[in-house]
Amino acid sequence: MQVKRIHEYKRQLLNVLHVIHLYDRISRGDTEGLQPRSVLIGGKAAPGYYLAKLIIKLINNVATVVNSDPTVAPLLQVVFLPNYCVSAMEIITPGADL
Repeated sequence: MQVKRIHEYKRQLLNVLHVIHLYDRISRGDTEGLQPRSVLIGGKAAPGYYLAKLIIKLINNVATVVNSDPTVAPLLQVVFLPNYCVSAMEIITPGADL
C-alpha cells in the first residue's frame, strides 16, 4: 500500500512496475510461493505535473488489465485510490497488512 502525492521520485512508478512483474509471473504460471496480494496505490497530482498524471494513467491502465484477467484474479488485485486525504487514510491504513 502506498498513498502519497504522486511524484516521479516517490516510488509509485516502481510499485507499478512490480505489479507488472507479478502479473507477468502469474500469467506465465510461475506461482510457486506466491501469496495472494492486493496492491493499493493512491494519491493525486499537482495540476501542472504532466509526468505525475501519466503515472496515474499508467496505474489505472495496469489495474484495468490485471483486474479483468480471471487467471490472475485469485492472486493479484490492483486498486487506485483517487484524491487521497487524511480522513480516508485514517480508515484505510489500519486495514492494511503491514
